[in-house]
Amino acid sequence: MKRLMALVAVLMVPAAIACADMAGNYTCAVQDQNGSMVNVPLNVTVDMTLGFPVVSYNNEPVPADNVSYDVPAGNGLASGTFKAYCDGSNKLVQEMAGKTDAANGGFDFTYVTTDYMTDANTLMLTETTTAFGTSQTSEITCTRN
Repeated sequence: MKRLMALVAVLMVPAAIACADMAGNYTCAVQDQNGSMVNVPLNVTVDMTLGFPVVSYNNEPVPADNVSYDVPAGNGLASGTFKAYCDGSNKLVQEMAGKTDAANGGFDFTYVTTDYMTDANTLMLTETTTAFGTSQTSEITCTRN
């Protein structure tokens, strides 16, 4: 039993490493509603106490456990699922699929973010939204403070 637990611990290390180097304080250049670029602070922490990475963005935790969770209806959403995982190549992938509520058109959508370090000081957040058979991708660049 101890050998099995040791093997599991060793196998989980690559997943931890894949997300661990994102921890830090960043400034992200994002486009506001008027189309102007503004700087937004971002604090990223990584916690491994549960045996898998929990990556928090400004204290909002994202469990990277590759488990699909139901997303409660509300805020324009009728139904949805969410899961996040480290893909083994230094990227955190977050996937959400669902349907908007009737007041927002009642359409199906998917939303995928891929977060990764391009170098020691740059965090890239890539977002892809797909609805009505069309995908739109945007990137946000964050620089370590």
